[in-house]
Amino acid sequence: EFYWENKIGGSCPPIRTEHGWFVIYHAVDSKGIYRVGVMMLDLDKFKEINDKYGHAGGDEVLRVYSKNILSIFRHLDLVARYGGEEFVCLMHDMTLDEAHLRFEVLRERIAGLRPTHLGVDVGPVTVSIGLAEAPTHGINPEAILHAADEAMYRAKAAGRNRVRVAGAAPAPNPLPRGGH
Repeated sequence: EFYWENKIGGSCPPIRTEHGWFVIYHAVDSKGIYRVGVMMLDLDKFKEINDKYGHAGGDEVLRVYSKNILSIFRHLDLVARYGGEEFVCLMHDMTLDEAHLRFEVLRERIAGLRPTHLGVDVGPVTVSIGLAEAPTHGINPEAILHAADEAMYRAKAAGRNRVRVAGAAPAPNPLPRGGH
């Protein structure tokens, strides 16, 4: 389940994943009238923060970064904490170029933060971000999320603290000739 964050602050009640994916299905069914961008973001080396400062320190870092992450989204974007330190966002009617520029700004802003825990500088924490869009990178929610996730892991493999856009969606398998 996702916990959708609202722009005013706090968490909304849990919403089943299917409600969020309705946005993607609607975009695909609209025959390209508008697109939906999907962003996957992961705090780099977050396990090291938890190991060094404990879960209370990790939670404090998540609070600081969550506020900054949420600040860049529009009121119609759906933002959720996807896992421990991962976030996902569904963005209505945003091109990949627009999303890429927006998340480069966010990446730079986050890299400049200096969170503290109990008065101790935790040090800079960076993010790796993957972007994909419907219908370019797939026509079902699982494919689009997978494309964004793969792009995020490419950002990590390239040295972290990067934004990467998913590659082209794989071509569908052609039907065999002869009706088989």
